[in-house]
Amino acid sequence: MLAVSREWTQHFEWFVHVAPRPQAGISEDTIAALADGRRPSGMSEDEEVAYDFCEELLRNKGVSETTYRRAVVSFGETA
Repeated sequence: MLAVSREWTQHFEWFVHVAPRPQAGISEDTIAALADGRRPSGMSEDEEVAYDFCEELLRNKGVSETTYRRAVVSFGETA
């Protein structure tokens, strides 16, 4: 949500979702990079998968089969 709200400069969504980040385990460095529009370094595998999925979706208005499968492996899929 933070990557998307930053991309679209949605201040309300950013502040609503950045507040609970300590409970979600998102580091200050990751928050700062997202706020600056940079790819965060030192992300966990799940964070990288989510970030890559969001970036590809935002840039291409869709995701490749490889990116989709990587997300399914990490997060599962519901019908």
